[in-house]
Amino acid sequence: MLLNGGELEGARILSRSSVKLMTVDHLAGIPFRPGQGFGLGFSVVKDVGERGLPGSLGEFGWGGAYHSTYWVDPAEDLVVVYMTQVIPSGPLDDQTKLRALVYQAIVP
Repeated sequence: MLLNGGELEGARILSRSSVKLMTVDHLAGIPFRPGQGFGLGFSVVKDVGERGLPGSLGEFGWGGAYHSTYWVDPAEDLVVVYMTQVIPSGPLDDQTKLRALVYQAIVP
């Protein structure tokens, strides 16, 4: 629904302007993470190089409890949902590897 600008299977759930507002940085210069800001509900990529991970400008997403994560990349027409049940997850690098594999699989 978010990837489709607020529409799901032909039904409007959120207005396009609401989704646009949700997916831009609202921190106004408050530091968050390198290359990222924060919209209304999730992190937003502002600088791919500074962030240091594969992805696109304008990508947004968030991680959850027990090491789950999701992201939406409008530039690549991509939604990734990764569900896990792992605590503690500190030494794991599975999300970094998943991200690398997903972006390596994209063909023009």
